[in-house]
Amino acid sequence: MISILETFEVATGSVREILRVDGRVEAPNWSPCGGWLLVNAAGRLYRVPLDRPRLEPVETGAATRCNNDHGITPDGR
Repeated sequence: MISILETFEVATGSVREILRVDGRVEAPNWSPCGGWLLVNAAGRLYRVPLDRPRLEPVETGAATRCNNDHGITPDGR
C-alpha cells in the first residue's frame, strides 16, 4: 500500500502532492501555524513539515496505538 498526502487549493482547484510513503498514513490535521501536518501511521503520530516533507515521530510516551481522532493544541504542542 502507498499513501499520498496532498493539499487542495479550493480557489484554483490546484492539487499538490506533499508526501508519498509506503504503508498507511491517515487523518492529516493542519498545525495552527499552517507549517506542518499531524498524521498517524502504524499506531504512532508524526509531524510532516511542509517545507521538507517527511515523517517526523512525535513522542507520545506509552500511547503507541494511536488511530485517527487526534488533535493539536492551539499552541501547536
